[in-house]
Amino acid sequence: MGGVTHRWTVGSGGFIGEVTLLSVDELNYDLHLTRRKSVPLLELTDVYVHPLRRGRGWAQELLTTVVEWADAHQTDLVLRTAAYGPQKDRNKRSVPRMTKEELQVFYARFGFKSRKADPCIMVRRWR
Repeated sequence: MGGVTHRWTVGSGGFIGEVTLLSVDELNYDLHLTRRKSVPLLELTDVYVHPLRRGRGWAQELLTTVVEWADAHQTDLVLRTAAYGPQKDRNKRSVPRMTKEELQVFYARFGFKSRKADPCIMVRRWR
């Protein structure tokens, strides 16, 4: 696994969400295959919004910030779609989480495209 290169957080007066970019090393073979010669490649990971803050556009704000940064720095991005949880609200009730397919639709709105060999790996080329 590569090292953290950038991390963004949103929220004041408490934690709302975060996103991280990691360097992609050659040991991460399935992600390294998406690298273009002479174009930096970073892995987008740890996209997280606090369960009580979801559905308010915070993930969209985080992703917008990241892709604007990547475009300004001529950097490609790669990610793996993976739902994780379980999610519980403050009353300990289950809160729905996004499926892999819903995550793929969400990331596609920001220019990410699934790889044919593995649709869970999505790549975004800088613009």
